[in-house]
Parts: sequence; C-alpha cells; structure tokens
Amino acid sequence: CDDALVPDSVNGAKTLREVYELAKDEGGKYSTPVLFCNREKTIVCNESIDILKMFNAGFNSLAKHPEVDLFPADVQGATEKLNELIYPNVNNGVYRCGFARTQEAYEAALRSLFSALDELDKVLSEKAYLTGDSFTWVDLRLYHTLVRFDCV
Repeated sequence: CDDALVPDSVNGAKTLREVYELAKDEGGKYSTPVLFCNREKTIVCNESIDILKMFNAGFNSLAKHPEVDLFPADVQGATEKLNELIYPNVNNGVYRCGFARTQEAYEAALRSLFSALDELDKVLSEKAYLTGDSFTWVDLRLYHTLVRFDCV
C-alpha cells in the first residue's frame, strides 16, 4: 500500500496530516477523503457523500460525460436503503474489525462485515449494479472499500 502513495505535487505535502496543518486544522482527526481549496488553503469538505454530490453536477461544464448522474431520483430510496447496509457493515465495518480492542468486538464486526458482503454478492449476482443497470453513488461507495479490501 505504501508504494501506491503519491505525495501532493501541488502543496508538497507528504502526508494527510500536512494537508490538514496547511489548512490550519490541527484537531488531530485526519480523515479522507478531503476536498482541499488550494487558493484559500483550506479544507472545503471531508465528508464523502457531500464531495460526491459536489462532483456529481458541480463540474458538468468541464465533464466529458455530464449526463452521468450518480444520484438519480428514480432509485434514491433504493440507494439509501443499500447505504444503510453498506456504510455501517462494510465501509465502517472494515475499520471496526481493524481497530477492535477485544476479540469479541473483532468477531462481531467480522460477522456483520461478511454477512453484508454475502447479501451484496446475492444482489450483484442478479444485476450489474446494486440498483439495476446504472452505476450510482452507492456502487462507488462500496467500490472504495472493496478495491482496498484485505481479509483481516
């Protein structure tokens, strides 16, 4: 994983902590993702859903495929329901496994993680994307965790 890390070529930051410090945010909770304004030297946002919503339509004038909508209204209910499974059990579930302080906590987190993965596997065995034929934000949210998933 460390070999894949690329330092910030704009500000010269070697770590995420340095990005937060550049923004004068020294609170100690250095999390990703981060949307950073280079002109103002500040963190605009570090909440993944909010950043996805900003990028979904905010830069359509620059986009090669501005018609792509990761938040289609017709599947909003389905994506929110899937997110209730994915976020706590998969996205946050891997962290709950990795940072468990007891064997019991680890095993509980591991059970919910793999139970959710089994459920998602069933969904994806029947269709290309979680809500059907279109790639949405909830597919991207799941992908972010799966692409760097290591069994623990």
